Amino acid sequence: KEAKALALRWLDDHSAISPRIAATVLAVGARDGDQALFDRIHAAARKAQDRRERGQLINAMASFQNPEIIRQRMNLLLTDEFDTRESFGAFLFRAPQESRRMPFEFVKQNLDALLKKLPREVGGDFAAELPGVGGVFCTAADRADLETFFKPKVEQYTGGPRNLAQTLEGIDLCIARRQALGPSLAEFLKKY
Repeated sequence: KEAKALALRWLDDHSAISPRIAATVLAVGARDGDQALFDRIHAAARKAQDRRERGQLINAMASFQNPEIIRQRMNLLLTDEFDTRESFGAFLFRAPQESRRMPFEFVKQNLDALLKKLPREVGGDFAAELPGVGGVFCTAADRADLETFFKPKVEQYTGGPRNLAQTLEGIDLCIARRQALGPSLAEFLKKY
């Protein structure tokens, strides 16, 4: 509550809190924030001329946990409101555990439109990062879904096959950890 109140004060007057803690206050205040706060931060980010300030606001927008706001935030990637190089990682790859499939479903539904927006630059093809939306998966079914969707596509993206392989390996490790630790963890928790 205090962080949200401070964030609102900062949005009205940037001198209301120390610049050293502004990013943290905005992110924490946004975490459980409502639509009105998202709209205020969104409007401020659109107006921000200073790159650092805009980055803080984009990060705050990425901190909201409400699934409807997460959906709105991801849809901004299909617009020209923000430079994709600034918003791509924050808007697409940050979702709470309970909403972990949302970014993958968004990519599946909007792949062609996303590919038109994502930069292809020297040293990096943003499309190659897309398999990372499954980096939070930890089930065989989610792994199979991710691999089925991306495997025929990643060859087109510089670094895509490697990124997909790394994401799948991470899922495999998570599954193995669950299998190895699950029984002993369940036994431990029976004591409480």
